[in-house]
Amino acid sequence: MSVWERWLGLVLMEEVKTDREYPPFDRSTRVGYVWRAKEVAPGTKLKCVGEIKAGDTVSEPLARATCMQIMTGAAIPPGADAIVMIEHTQREGDLVRFERAVQAGQNIVPRGSEAAVGQTLLRPGMRLGYADWRWRRRWGRVELECAKRPSRGDLVDG
Repeated sequence: MSVWERWLGLVLMEEVKTDREYPPFDRSTRVGYVWRAKEVAPGTKLKCVGEIKAGDTVSEPLARATCMQIMTGAAIPPGADAIVMIEHTQREGDLVRFERAVQAGQNIVPRGSEAAVGQTLLRPGMRLGYADWRWRRRWGRVELECAKRPSRGDLVDG
């Protein structure tokens, strides 16, 4: 039996709240190039000045008239506001030609848009499933107070 299978069907005995905003940063939903939407129209070429992978720490603002390659799940650098999918670009050395324009915010999940600090996500009495067990760490929890769900044989007519 796998670790998570022991959780399936258990009944939660406590309220579970988030310990932080989620996501904790603006996050990419696509592999592509991150840039400032107002600086690019179809046919524009920008210099690619780096790559951002999921898990990288990003603190340096994106310089004007540049872009960076970005992976799904990676943090958006300050100053950038859109991602164009890699399929809608052509790379020529360190220059990237954009074939489509995108709107500000496109292909980005904004910081805190999925859960706020202190938001209740799970309530007492819920029967836990795989997703609840899997996401508990994201919400800042390792252990959960649970009880076994009674079976029909455990019930006594009174």
